[in-house]
Amino acid sequence: MKTMLSSTPMRDRIELIEAALYRTLLTEGKRLDFMAKTYGQKIMARYEEEQIYGIPAAVENAIDREAAPSLRIEGEMTENFATMVPKIISYIVSHDPSRNQSYIQWMTMRWLKKEIKLEDIAMLGDNLETFERVKARLPVKDINAYKTPGALHDAVAPFMELAPVESNRAEERRIDRRMHQDDHAEILYNDVDYKVLTPLSPEAARHFGRNTQWCTTQTHMYDHYTQNGPLIIILEKKTNRRWQFHFDSQQFMDERDNQIDLKTFCAQHPKIIQILGDHRFANQVRKLGLGFFSKKTLAAMSSKDLAVGITQGSDLQMLPEGWKENPEMIAEIFRTNSGRSETAMSWMRSAGVTDETIREAVAYCGALIAQLPLDMIDDELLLLTQCGAGSKTSHIKPNISFVFANSPK
Repeated sequence: MKTMLSSTPMRDRIELIEAALYRTLLTEGKRLDFMAKTYGQKIMARYEEEQIYGIPAAVENAIDREAAPSLRIEGEMTENFATMVPKIISYIVSHDPSRNQSYIQWMTMRWLKKEIKLEDIAMLGDNLETFERVKARLPVKDINAYKTPGALHDAVAPFMELAPVESNRAEERRIDRRMHQDDHAEILYNDVDYKVLTPLSPEAARHFGRNTQWCTTQTHMYDHYTQNGPLIIILEKKTNRRWQFHFDSQQFMDERDNQIDLKTFCAQHPKIIQILGDHRFANQVRKLGLGFFSKKTLAAMSSKDLAVGITQGSDLQMLPEGWKENPEMIAEIFRTNSGRSETAMSWMRSAGVTDETIREAVAYCGALIAQLPLDMIDDELLLLTQCGAGSKTSHIKPNISFVFANSPK
């Protein structure tokens, strides 16, 4: 792996320059001052962004326990900024296995670029510990040549002490039996193609997550996620590939702990939806579309959820029976496709939806009048939408200017 400066995008060039400057600083104090001065504002912004989505309590507590070193941070700052930026830097430092903080700048950039979360810093530190131990045996010894955590993991994985999970059938049967008998794991499904299980203890999460980047192999992160819902680990036996799903946080991760393209995954592994139950994927209908769901699951969805899953006219055939006479359903389809109302109208008419039902949908949501062709608009409909009769969204005024702007001249 070679780093070609001439072909590197501008942001990567800046990172390389900053990395070079960082290496010229010989003392720990100067290196940490450089981090605070160069990245302080970005560190605080990234931290506040993660707080919105929720940082595990164990990580928050670990950061809070860090002593805030006295660092040189230029410019005006709030009291919270002056405290938290040094603590966050100190937390990252605590997972740098080198003697002179050689990896702090690289680790921080992986976090600032949203390649990892704060909860993944400990796992990244484990990979760096292996890198530090074996880098003399690696063809690429410069940490800055590894552009992602996944690239680093691929490089050090062959040197990790633990063997690949379930490397032979005898070992697989022995561990399965022990995990099941001791209530460490619940086997949800097991055949020649897949094994699907739920780890019921940190020990099981560590075992079945060996040689992955999943933070849930750490006890405190396992506890954090499982208090809100079970983890589900999927093993494809012929390739030994693994994925981990956590429906409650809507995380569907590969072995590198990257969010997968769920639609592509389900198309390649349709049996998994059957194993887990398509109803569990219902809140992913926007990503998946309607085609992956059974009639029973579709019938249980709201009109709004069904509408967001419609991407083409043929999808209308999968809607529950009676949708053509349901003004609310028609209104949601128009609302979801507000940027292509002519296309939506074509879908409706091809499917046999009557003009009367479409008019009822406009009464249900007055703003939809702006999406109707002129030959459907009359004084009665205008009055109905203006008055909000029978409308659940009467506070939304129809775009009458659109109507007149498109009137025949």
